Amino acid sequence: MSFTAHLKLIDFGLCRTIDEPQGEIMTDCGKPAVRAPEIYLDRPCGLAIDWWSFGVMLYRFITGYNPFRTDKLTEGYQSVTKLKEKYPEWLFDDPHAKDLCQKLLVKDPRLRIGSENEVIEIK
Repeated sequence: MSFTAHLKLIDFGLCRTIDEPQGEIMTDCGKPAVRAPEIYLDRPCGLAIDWWSFGVMLYRFITGYNPFRTDKLTEGYQSVTKLKEKYPEWLFDDPHAKDLCQKLLVKDPRLRIGSENEVIEIK
């Protein structure tokens, strides 16, 4: 957090550049805690993986927990690809925040909000 109380996201050391809006990559990228299901499943990845990671971070900012709880880093694959995230009422006071998290954490990247029309869809 900055001196003016603005949050700053850092640690982009594991990111990759996609040159075209509809471009895809096949390399492993991102930290295990925020990796999208398509990365674990070795499927081509596009900009939708960034929206997934944003959804994980937003969920964590709101609740203080990971959406796919696991005790071990090696269980990341199992938790992200097979488990369903939980939205306890006591953690989500704002229905709009819950709705956005649910739309960002859709396992099918084609259906994930922001994937087709980028940020326009989220505004």
